[in-house]
Amino acid sequence: MAFTVRWGIVSTGNMAHAFTKDVLLDPLKDIKHVLSAVSSTSLERGKAFLDEFSSKGQVYGSVEELARDPLVDAIYIASPTSMHYPHALACLKARKAVLLEKAFTLNAKQAAHLIQVSKENNLYLAEALWTRYLPITKAIKRLLHTDRVLGKLIRVSADLAITYGAKDLTHNLRNAWQGGGALLAVGVYPLTWAMLSLFEHPDNAREMPRVDASMILTDANVAAAVNSVATDETTTVLLTFPRLKATAIAKSTLLASTLPGPSVVIQGELGNIIIPVSAHRPASFTLELYKTESEPARTETHDEFVIPGRGLFYQADVLGRALRNGRIEPDECRHDDTLALMEVLDKVRELGQFVYPGDLEHLKQ
Repeated sequence: MAFTVRWGIVSTGNMAHAFTKDVLLDPLKDIKHVLSAVSSTSLERGKAFLDEFSSKGQVYGSVEELARDPLVDAIYIASPTSMHYPHALACLKARKAVLLEKAFTLNAKQAAHLIQVSKENNLYLAEALWTRYLPITKAIKRLLHTDRVLGKLIRVSADLAITYGAKDLTHNLRNAWQGGGALLAVGVYPLTWAMLSLFEHPDNAREMPRVDASMILTDANVAAAVNSVATDETTTVLLTFPRLKATAIAKSTLLASTLPGPSVVIQGELGNIIIPVSAHRPASFTLELYKTESEPARTETHDEFVIPGRGLFYQADVLGRALRNGRIEPDECRHDDTLALMEVLDKVRELGQFVYPGDLEHLKQ
């Protein structure tokens, strides 16, 4: 019999729609997903959201009300990034499992606080960085770390560029009060490939990289015109892993689109793994192995990773299995992995002199 997860959804935006559509169409059989409730600042939008998915669940005007619903097992949080931390904290305090959209929080200290609350109360908490949960990502990680098909890793290059909402500085991808900016909106994906490949490599022993970065900010006067502060439009990050003697470059922008061709290239002494567009939802990869004394050069294209829907259900299934088995974090995206990425993001923003306004980066009780 399938294990059932009754979901509460925070927000009714694009990601909330995509996630809910995916989990309700989940083709796997050991986990079943049910939409039980939604919270929205507009009860009318919340009702329309439930109607769209033929749900007889409840609409709430606040996250706190949603979190108190006894018919909700887990909560998916897709609110603006600036609200991730307070919303997740409220849900954990109500003893709910939480799947929290990327970027996890605005900074590492907020992430560490949520993880602490999760562990102290034995509650599931995970970042909904969907790329990490895809079967193709697991296959590539196994090739790199277990099979070591590339031998010693040398460098990683990854890029993600989108223009969605680029000209609208009030859009949550651009507006500082909503946690906007290229780094947290899209830069987490190329950085994930760098961290997954190199930081999590067994030979690295989880040693943090040296971080260098270049960050181009929105014109301050333009941002002030929409009652915001400057956010990063284009960010490039260079990570150096001394223990591995390897480097990674991660590029992101909201002013252009990633061109057709490779979006992630992982190079080692024995060959390359090349992932075509796009870095956040790869569907295939090419393995190129150099000629050796005993083997000819060869190239393998792996396109067997058919992703039903958008592939957002994988992370939901992982949560369901964790609840069934009494676990509080997934192997695919451990708490330490999330925290390490947040520390890199903090350092990049420090180098770029980019701080979110007001008390958005503060901790709450």
